[in-house]
Amino acid sequence: MAGQAAEIAAIGLVTDEHRIRWIASSHSDIALETLAHEQMLQLQPERDNVLATAIRSSRALASLIDDSDAIRKLGVTSAIAVPIITFGRVYGVLWLGEQSPYSDDDLALAAELGHRVSVAFENALLYDQAQDAIQLRDDFLAVAAHELKTPLTPLLLQLDSLEQQAAPDKLRERITGATRQAQRLARLVESLVDVTRMSKGHFDLHLTDVDLRDVLKRVVDSYTPEAVRAGVELIVRADRSVVGRWDTARLEQIIANLMSNAIKFGARRPVEISLDTKDDVALLVVRDHGIGIPKADIDRVFGQFERAVPTRHYGGLGLGLYITRHLVEAHGGSVSVTTDLGTGSTFTVALPIEAHVGQRVSSSAIDLHADR
Repeated sequence: MAGQAAEIAAIGLVTDEHRIRWIASSHSDIALETLAHEQMLQLQPERDNVLATAIRSSRALASLIDDSDAIRKLGVTSAIAVPIITFGRVYGVLWLGEQSPYSDDDLALAAELGHRVSVAFENALLYDQAQDAIQLRDDFLAVAAHELKTPLTPLLLQLDSLEQQAAPDKLRERITGATRQAQRLARLVESLVDVTRMSKGHFDLHLTDVDLRDVLKRVVDSYTPEAVRAGVELIVRADRSVVGRWDTARLEQIIANLMSNAIKFGARRPVEISLDTKDDVALLVVRDHGIGIPKADIDRVFGQFERAVPTRHYGGLGLGLYITRHLVEAHGGSVSVTTDLGTGSTFTVALPIEAHVGQRVSSSAIDLHADR
């Protein structure tokens, strides 16, 4: 190579039949590129001993090109064949052709170049495998969620019927507890469904004119029993209607996630929920006075499966705030948090009253417990 670029550079993949499928080639003279590619298609291990030996031995080799070889028409007299090795297997070959004989330094340089190509090829394979694994995971979650939901729906209906018919208070209490756990399982299943939809980026918002205060009241009423069990007082400040164009089910999900999050991490202290407007933006604020979030974790609490607390103490999937952020942003809004360790966290959702849809989101609603 003598410090110069090769006349011909080509890269090919080794097939299961031990042939080379040349996928790219280049000649220093652009006018000869087509001819160079045609000649490379003819270059196969059964016709070229050095190429065959390089693949078989997994070593870079150099050789002179025989006078009878048609590729000499392209002005090359020597070549280097460098195997591309990935995961211990020869996946391809790098071939370099030059006008003068290759030196040992040229061979070493070509071997290093082949190593870099091998690393790039390995990264590409790992990426493809990761994408396949992600698709397999999403498909599994979708099927698993469907299979889990199938028995959950009639179970919840039967529990509701039993609760209505149960006479003794103790029996009614036990049925209520079973219903609550089944509902929690249903919400967790739905959360997995939503995550797969978000990862694929296809779900729709169903926008209608809705009063955010009415939605807030419904969610607060539904979470009051949970707050009572947790010893948490819910303080609501929503003095007037705030009407905007939003997805009602998704609004319920956003509020429920933040309220559940505040109840879970509120350390049995009051949780304050307020609703107001500023200019053309609705402001929903949920404040707890609990454990707070470490400063180092603030930027990642809205990430998928991210947590800022030990799982053994608080449990959960770490999806609630991730889903909340996506739903808020899908409405063209934003969600932020201010926090101090030991004094609590304040989550603020800002929603344009006339929604500017930023992302396509699925129409199924989740009443998911948020997790830090």
